[in-house]
Amino acid sequence: MSISRRTFLTLSGAATGASALRVPALAQPDDYTSDHGLYWPPNQALPIFPEAVHLDAADLTALDGDQQGLLVSLQGIVNRRRPRLYFYWGTDPTNLEWLKTIRVSSTISKDPWSLFERYRDEVKGAIVFDPNVPDTINLATTLAGMCRAVIATAELAAAHNLPVIEDLRSRFADKFAVYNYALSEVWPK
Repeated sequence: MSISRRTFLTLSGAATGASALRVPALAQPDDYTSDHGLYWPPNQALPIFPEAVHLDAADLTALDGDQQGLLVSLQGIVNRRRPRLYFYWGTDPTNLEWLKTIRVSSTISKDPWSLFERYRDEVKGAIVFDPNVPDTINLATTLAGMCRAVIATAELAAAHNLPVIEDLRSRFADKFAVYNYALSEVWPK
């Protein structure tokens, strides 16, 4: 079962929204600054990133949801240090218009996979989600962020020679098992 774009966007949107809700247990120390210039002020939901100097961009419209998920998770890893990678969907003119108006130089690639090759050294491997339990995408995304990995199907990981860091297939009976595992095993980390 391939994950549709709509399902991917719904699940990733829910995960993104949930991650923006910082609770005191996850709060960074006052004036937290990472090694790469990220600054997370106290009492602020999101960090402040260094400004973009140049963006490599590509349209993901022609790709299926599984491919989009892999590349969007790559974007998250690559942009940790500084915004450098921008994927968009050509079906929404706002995405490309935003890129034109931000006054940051950019290069638009016609082949999103060329950008994967350019930045692949920044990821350690793949977290394989279970297409039969769609909520494993949320768990895979969380683990990928923790491990500097991308989310992928087993087929995509193999096709791109990505070492599998964790395979979530056939591990969870349903979404409740996924979230119970996330709460007991991942949350404490």
